[in-house]
Amino acid sequence: MALGLPAYHSEKRKHLMDKASCEAKVQAILDALPWFKIGYLENAFDYRTQGTMLTFAERVTIYVGETEILVKSTCLFPAQFLDFGKNKKNVALFYEKFNEQ
Repeated sequence: MALGLPAYHSEKRKHLMDKASCEAKVQAILDALPWFKIGYLENAFDYRTQGTMLTFAERVTIYVGETEILVKSTCLFPAQFLDFGKNKKNVALFYEKFNEQ
């Protein structure tokens, strides 16, 4: 469970493909997840999740580099300082789907 203003979780992992192929794979994963495109960031995949009873929605940003992927999930409500593990679950869900394909 993250604690901060706002609460967030991020992880960086290496990938073994060219950047364009990795970006296509990331887009396919995001199309399959029940997340909504925000699209404010030009150099990243910018999405939000559905809210729950305990949390408002989270913003998930994914940066694809030449050798690494950075996934960051942040609570959308700025004063939310507890995320009840939702941000870590969002990041884990993305990497689970990434490793499946």
